[in-house]
Amino acid sequence: MTTRERAPRRGDGTAWLVADRARGDYLCYWYVGPNDQRVGERARAATAEEAVAWGQVRTTRVRIRTDDGDSYWAGSAPRPEGFSRTWGEAEREGAC
Repeated sequence: MTTRERAPRRGDGTAWLVADRARGDYLCYWYVGPNDQRVGERARAATAEEAVAWGQVRTTRVRIRTDDGDSYWAGSAPRPEGFSRTWGEAEREGAC
C-alpha cells in the first residue's frame, strides 16, 4: 500500500519566514503534514510585511525571524510558549 501526500489546505501547518541578509529579502516556508515535517510550499518576499501576508494566507500559525535576528509570532492562532513578542506590537504601541 502506498501513501499519498495530500495537498496542503489553508490552516494546516506553520509558516516560517526568515530574513535572508545576503539578498535583503525573506525566505518563506510553509511546513505541513504530521508534525510539520514537509515543505508544502516555499517562496521569497521582498519585505517582512509581504512575507507575513504570504504566511497568513496559508495558515494561522506564522513565525518570522527578522534581519536583526529577533523572532516574532505573526499568526492569528494563540502565541505559543517561547515567543515573547508578537509581530506588529511595536507599531501598535506607538499608535495613539
